[in-house]
Amino acid sequence: MTTTDVQTEAGLLSVAHQLSIGTGESPRDLAHRRSWIDARGQVTPAGRALMSALGDQRGTRSVFRWAV
Repeated sequence: MTTTDVQTEAGLLSVAHQLSIGTGESPRDLAHRRSWIDARGQVTPAGRALMSALGDQRGTRSVFRWAV
């Protein structure tokens, strides 16, 4: 796993943590269920796309509106 993949995974798990608060679901399970991380723990193209969308304020609003 490259440094970029590790950073992307950490970012995805941070987002998943915020979305999982109060649900009882673990951030890793949520990220896996939403196909952001595969069964081997590798970041998927969907996970990379999510992190790319979070790169600007407008994208962030769209992501969180869609995710809830």
